[in-house]
Amino acid sequence: MIFTDVEGTRAALTAAAGLAQGLGLPLELLAARVVPYPLPLNEPPVSVEFMEGAMSRLVGDLDAEVSVNILLCRDPDQTLRQALGPDALVVIGGGKPKLARLLQSDGRRLIVIH
Repeated sequence: MIFTDVEGTRAALTAAAGLAQGLGLPLELLAARVVPYPLPLNEPPVSVEFMEGAMSRLVGDLDAEVSVNILLCRDPDQTLRQALGPDALVVIGGGKPKLARLLQSDGRRLIVIH
């Protein structure tokens, strides 16, 4: 799953947990966080710990285990495209239509939740 916004990601998490239920499939939430160029890449304006806490609260209500991966980057679309495994089934909330189109053009298996 890819973090888009809180509402869209919550819907994507619920859908993915339902799909994975009973199959033993691992669930991973990828959250690309842009670090502006004046800052070093390892010094985001919002701490990684704060972001991890927010993501943990988001996945905490699910009846599924979800690993959270915060990706510090300059270009979130490119970073997410590179972070996804070749056989990943991507579940994404409807808040990022450009990213969904990019992933589809890469030949990714994609489920968009609206």
